[in-house]
Amino acid sequence: MKIKKLIGSLLTGLIESRAYLRISGFVDEVALAAFKARRGHRKSEQRYSIIVPTIGNGNLGDQAMFDAYVDNVGGDIVAVVNNRHDLHVSESGSSRVSTIALPGLLSGWPLGRIRARLRFLDLVQNASSVSIVGADIMDGGYSRRDSVLRSQLLRMAVALDVPSQILGFSWNGHANASAQRVLERVSKRAILNLRDPLSFERIQSTACENTVLTADTVFALRHLAPAPEATVWVDSMIAKGRKIAIVNTSGLLARRFDLHSEYVKITEALLDRGFAVAILPHVIRKGDDDLAVARELKLSFGREDVFLVNRLWTPRNVAWLASLSSVVVTGRMHLAILALGQGTPAITLATQGKVEGMLGFFYLGKYAVEPSLRISTEIIELIDSVQHDESARRQTILRRLEQVSSDARKNFRLAAKFPATTGN
Repeated sequence: MKIKKLIGSLLTGLIESRAYLRISGFVDEVALAAFKARRGHRKSEQRYSIIVPTIGNGNLGDQAMFDAYVDNVGGDIVAVVNNRHDLHVSESGSSRVSTIALPGLLSGWPLGRIRARLRFLDLVQNASSVSIVGADIMDGGYSRRDSVLRSQLLRMAVALDVPSQILGFSWNGHANASAQRVLERVSKRAILNLRDPLSFERIQSTACENTVLTADTVFALRHLAPAPEATVWVDSMIAKGRKIAIVNTSGLLARRFDLHSEYVKITEALLDRGFAVAILPHVIRKGDDDLAVARELKLSFGREDVFLVNRLWTPRNVAWLASLSSVVVTGRMHLAILALGQGTPAITLATQGKVEGMLGFFYLGKYAVEPSLRISTEIIELIDSVQHDESARRQTILRRLEQVSSDARKNFRLAAKFPATTGN
């Protein structure tokens, strides 16, 4: 096991190295030159818009960003994914959304990526626009490689004169130098949509051009959908005069902190204050699984007013539950966004500098809580604050939401300006 872990650590270090990124950039330039040498003329009718989503594969936030794009962009859409099963296309979008799997496009070794890059260029050649989901990837805070590869993908699209952009993303105060340099170069011909005022302010200190202040695309998500397995529980709790609270136990944070006892204290405090608690996982997959931590929390409460969601809901399911809830405590930002989109206050554990700016839209900066082994005291105080003026706070959120949703829809202006002209 130790040897396996050591090998994994060495491989991670290698693919995050500057040498790897330089080789990767060179390979991309070769692939682009080869494609230009053999391609025909760009067709006058561009048949679809392209979106390159984040990976999905059990992450509800990735699914929500994808759904928001499909909701707000007309015409035919091609989603370029790693695996066809990573994201779900809703029934309403199935007639006009195609998923094309290009394994290795944003992963693997540079030489092995050439085929996927050439196939991507084939698709781009006949696209009306290209949108790459940026989210929390572009500043290199999680992975320098992931950031650089997405920027290089955008570089290839603009090299074919296709209108291109990065959809709403965060920019922390200490971006990786390599990630920043590549993004600065590509920004000369592409639009960079920053998803909160703090990120927009931070990126002004770089040489990035064509920056636009927007909001996270999920604020533009439409419609709600009840989750069948929870409707009876929700109705019965409300009938008993109980308010609903959502608690999310982040598997990502669980890799850094043992917060089980803190989540127990928070849940006990909610129950003592008359709430019924829904424990809601946001990511269910190997590596940063929320469900494993959620099950552990549920084991501490063998009572009917604590409900465990034991599968990955759709974003519309989550929005439905949030619309009926009075408060959300979460370690996942897109769960907070889905809650705020329904006017529900969201106390959010802040990582990577991305939460503070988003909450700033609603003047709720104090609801960003720095993760630590003693978070329960601060969170319980915030819960009491929510209870004290719940109605007024909800109205404040809803008033701001109109502008924030409008800002979120700015992400889709490029696709509207350059629409697909024919069907597939």
